[in-house]
Amino acid sequence: MPDQGLAPWVSANDKPAATTGTKPVSGDATERRLKGDVMQLPTRDRRRIKDLVQNDWDPHESISNIFADTRRKLSTVTDATPTVGGINNMNFDLEIRKRYAQPLAVESGEFPDINMISGRMLPSCYEAGLVNGHTVDAPQFLSVAVETFIKEVLTQVFSRTRSNGPGESGSAGFGVGTTWIQTHKYKRQLEYEEEAAIRGEISRDKSGLLPIESRAASERGPLGMSDLRLSLEMADTGMAQFPVLMTQVIYGYREGELENWDDYTWVCDQPPEAYTDEKHDSEANGGHVFELANGYPDAMDIDTEAWWEGAESQDADMLDGILDSCLAAGS
Repeated sequence: MPDQGLAPWVSANDKPAATTGTKPVSGDATERRLKGDVMQLPTRDRRRIKDLVQNDWDPHESISNIFADTRRKLSTVTDATPTVGGINNMNFDLEIRKRYAQPLAVESGEFPDINMISGRMLPSCYEAGLVNGHTVDAPQFLSVAVETFIKEVLTQVFSRTRSNGPGESGSAGFGVGTTWIQTHKYKRQLEYEEEAAIRGEISRDKSGLLPIESRAASERGPLGMSDLRLSLEMADTGMAQFPVLMTQVIYGYREGELENWDDYTWVCDQPPEAYTDEKHDSEANGGHVFELANGYPDAMDIDTEAWWEGAESQDADMLDGILDSCLAAGS
């Protein structure tokens, strides 16, 4: 005989309460299908999805900053949970502020070493939410990357603004695919000295350069902002990643342009004709008549009786008519 349930005389308070477990049991088909889809994902993707819940920063924040002008958000890094040993009892705000105490390379004039890079990288990691900081090899890799990038930029600038480089193809010491322009006189002298060096008639210097190469290197001037501007006007040298610096170089004043304004304005440092006296004079009745820019002479001033604007006869008649209309309206 099937169970009929509780008797009607049993009180509601006497009914056994359902045991609440830690995880609710659900038999929804949608949830089972979702769980099946998640289990079909690779282990690496499942671990990445679980780690997204613990992130304190929004991964799409960089995209929103492109379309909206927002204020800088405060750091979401909070003090770590203190442990028994007190290792995590550090103030992240003070560590983040140490980043601004480090001098910049443009201020010190020196290439940043590993310790300086680590001192600036560690506060940035704390600000981004990486409590554990960076790895030991990260500053070394960043130093190598910066050095390689600077060398590539300088190689492109030198190849576009300098000529008569060392080597037969003008690419000795500057990497493969980078050639300097060589004049015919320099190239012919270089071939002659290379043959003489093979015969033992000419010796190279301590740097391994021939006399013609050493002379061309001594006559070659230092790199300046004008060279960097010329190379950027020809093609990109890797500076497209820094639009602020690129705009400052291309659209800024040239070296000495403000001090020697005439050198950039006049051709061959000579003022054009009739520049100092823009008025072309011509003789008329034995005198000089200075014409204006449009070719017509200036009219002679005639001494006449001074007049006042608004005091002509027609103006007085109009004023009388207004007064008459006012009196007519009042009567």
